[in-house]
Amino acid sequence: MASETQDLRFLKALVIGLGVLVAIGTLLVAGVVVTRIYEASSRQSPEGISSTGSYNVPLQVPAGSKILGIATTRNRLGVWVNEGDNNTIIIVNPKSGKVAGRILLEPKDSAPAP
Repeated sequence: MASETQDLRFLKALVIGLGVLVAIGTLLVAGVVVTRIYEASSRQSPEGISSTGSYNVPLQVPAGSKILGIATTRNRLGVWVNEGDNNTIIIVNPKSGKVAGRILLEPKDSAPAP
């Protein structure tokens, strides 16, 4: 009989201990989530880009130019611009908001190769 009482006390202590560990684990996970949310909201965004991901990047193109198309990848934004007789693709880095480069598209000769 004494052995059964001692076993029940041990079982009761084990259940209470595990309950405390579950509570501590839950608080730890909640703390990590709150910390990450707070850090993400307080991060400074690069110049020219707001925290909502919108752009404020001035592109230098001649007057009268037309945008013919826009394409994006994970780390680049390409803007296809028609500048009269020339077509140019302007590559923008979305993280910094700066122009990373320009590609001048030249027409291929229509004459067949010999």
